[in-house]
Amino acid sequence: MSFRQIAGHRHLLELVARASSRGTLPPSLIFAGPEGVGKRMAAVALAQLMNCLQTETFQGLDGCGTCASCKRIGRGVHADVLMVEPGDTGTIKIDQVRDAIERSAYRPFEGRRRVVIINDAMARQLYNLIDPIDSRLTIGVGSGPEFADVPRRVIGIVGNIAGPAANRTAEPMVYVPIEQVPDALTARNNRLFTLTWAIKTSVPPRLLTTPAAGELRSAGLGLPVARVRTMEEAIAGTTVRATFLMTLLTTFAAVALVLAIIGLYGLMSWTVQQRTQEIGIRMALGALPAQVRRLVLVEGLRLTATGIGAGVVCALVLTRLMVSLVFGVATWDPTVFLSVVLLLATVAGVAAAVPAHRATQIEPMRAFRDL
Repeated sequence: MSFRQIAGHRHLLELVARASSRGTLPPSLIFAGPEGVGKRMAAVALAQLMNCLQTETFQGLDGCGTCASCKRIGRGVHADVLMVEPGDTGTIKIDQVRDAIERSAYRPFEGRRRVVIINDAMARQLYNLIDPIDSRLTIGVGSGPEFADVPRRVIGIVGNIAGPAANRTAEPMVYVPIEQVPDALTARNNRLFTLTWAIKTSVPPRLLTTPAAGELRSAGLGLPVARVRTMEEAIAGTTVRATFLMTLLTTFAAVALVLAIIGLYGLMSWTVQQRTQEIGIRMALGALPAQVRRLVLVEGLRLTATGIGAGVVCALVLTRLMVSLVFGVATWDPTVFLSVVLLLATVAGVAAAVPAHRATQIEPMRAFRDL
C-alpha cells in the first residue's frame, strides 16, 4: 500500500510524505472526507513510510512495501502501529481510547532507524579514545552485494562476554536488532548455525526442561529440541580444558611444595647436627642454651631467606607463562605468595630449632671427647 495508489490529493500527500522524510511531521494528523476516498489507505501508507526499514536505501515518498515492517503494517500486526477502529455498533469504545493512550506512552518496540550496539573490544579497536556514541558504522563492507548494509548509528556500548574459551581475549562484536538483519545474512546463519533459545527462570531450571521443550516443539512445527543445558553447565563446558590443566598444575605444585618442605627440613637438620661439637664447645665456654638456639635459628633463617627470595623472583617471572591458563584472576596472587613464604619459613625454623634444642642438651665433655 502506498500513496501512489491513492487517486487525487497528490499535492497534499506529497507534503505529508516529505514532512515524514524530513522529520517535521506534526504530532497528529486527521484524514477526513467521504467514505471511499482513501483515508485508511493514506494512514497505512504514512505508517509504512515512517517505519520502513529500507527508507535510507529506498528513494521515494513511499515505504518499500517489501521489508518486514511494511508487511506487518499492511497486515495490521506491527507492534508500534495501533489501529483503533469502530466495532459492530459503528462507534469507538472508551476502553479502546484508554488502551491507545496507554500504548502511546510506550517506547517503540521496532524502529526504522538502523542502529547497532558494540562491545568494549570493538570500541577500543575502532574508536580508541573517541566516544563512539552517535557515530556511523557500516557492517559487511567487502563481503559481497548480498551482505551490503547501510551505515548504522552506534547507540550504545556493552561489556565483553566470554566466548568458547573464557581465557581468550574478547573479540570485537556488534549487536543488530533481529528485524534489521539482512535477509541474506539470516539465511546463511540458518544454514550454518543451530537456533538457540535462552530461557530465564525464577525456579530451578531443570524443573522446566520438559515443559519448555514441549512449547518449543509446538512453536517449531515439531522440530526436536537437543542439548538442553543450564547456564552453569554451559559455562563449565567452556572451562573444562582450563580446569583440567589447572587441577593438574595444582597437583604438581602441591607435590613440589611437600618435597620442598621435606628437603628443607632434612637439610636444616643435617646442617645443625654437623655443628653439634661447635655447640658443645660454645656451651663449655659459657654460652647459654638460649643464646645457642638463637644463633642457630638466625643463621638457619638467613639461609632460608636467601633461598625464598630467589624462589619468589623466579616464580614471578615464570608465572607469566600461565596467563593463558587462568582467567578472572592474577597469576601473582599476593595471598598465595605470602602463604607459601610463611609456610617455608616456619618449616625452616622448626627444622633448625629442633636439632639446636637437642644439641644444647649434650654435655660439653662429650662434645670434647668426640673431637
